[in-house]
Amino acid sequence: MTARAVNRLDAERLEAAAVLANYPSQDYYCSNQSTSTSNPTPFIPKSQTEMSTIPDIQGVEHTAKLEWRAPSPPHINVPAASDEFPIQIPPVVGTQHTSMSEDDRNILKVIAQTETFPSAVNDWQYEKRRRAQPILEFLHLGPSAAARDIEYVRNNQITLLLAVRNSATAQARLLSGEKVANQLGIQAAAVDLHGMQDLISTGFSQAIKIINDHLIAMHRLQVSGFRKHPGKVLVFCESGNERSSAVVAAYMMFMYGMEFIPVIQYIQTQRFCVAFDDAVKELFLTYQGLLDAQSGVMMAAIAAPPRQAAKRGRGRSHSIEEDGMDVDYPDDDEERFENRAGFVPFRDRTSWAPN
Repeated sequence: MTARAVNRLDAERLEAAAVLANYPSQDYYCSNQSTSTSNPTPFIPKSQTEMSTIPDIQGVEHTAKLEWRAPSPPHINVPAASDEFPIQIPPVVGTQHTSMSEDDRNILKVIAQTETFPSAVNDWQYEKRRRAQPILEFLHLGPSAAARDIEYVRNNQITLLLAVRNSATAQARLLSGEKVANQLGIQAAAVDLHGMQDLISTGFSQAIKIINDHLIAMHRLQVSGFRKHPGKVLVFCESGNERSSAVVAAYMMFMYGMEFIPVIQYIQTQRFCVAFDDAVKELFLTYQGLLDAQSGVMMAAIAAPPRQAAKRGRGRSHSIEEDGMDVDYPDDDEERFENRAGFVPFRDRTSWAPN
């Protein structure tokens, strides 16, 4: 028997084993004692470790280890960024998803437009993981040690220290930028998460709003003459490679309409030590689908013709369109409302008594 036939038979055997695995504690197999319908073949319990497989019988071996569990999601491969074709940051498009005023939208389009930084991979050193790096002109990413570095925060004109932390860490007040912020007279904020899944439900949207609101406020102060420089944000977590890097990636996806793979590639060119495992990549894939759906709804709303709400009144003798249906009101519709001024359909039970 060829290896191809063996693989096919083995796949059928595994499929049958998966069906039988629904039994509470043991797998079952059928003996070959009888094939008569009047005398059905009994099911004999047998553990997985005792089950012989086709390769054991035929003298061939498996190319991979058998797994007795549900399959894992496919691996999402993110190739290294190309030096020949560097990733370019597109214009700002994320303001269309927000409910801010038109004035704030225009401000955000100006201050969020940034230059693409050249790749720093070739100059990367292991010690740089302990420091923060600018991902965008106004957005830095790093570990908690960078948020405690007063010289770095002052020299880079950081105006907001944004911590992305676990809820347990927040209760113990182990990760915060408030102390340094109070010393330098800047602002501090935090996004607390019970787990990585909270990034999709509340974490991403909360962090994006905090960043944008701060940038707009700093811009207004700069225009008014109270500040000389625009606002800058340092996003950090314990290592600067996990929760905080996920927030920065989501911000770029939201603001610039970029897909998550180019975003990951670009962030890695600036901070090479960031870690995006398959679970985080699946979150990005879900978040990208949500952003695409929002964009689709907005485009459909823009393309749709304006609808005029029509109120049903008295004496209308013309035909109008309501909810896609033609409704015709006759000329004598006024007769329905005659002698109805004194009619009241309900009244209080002041004089009512049970029989």
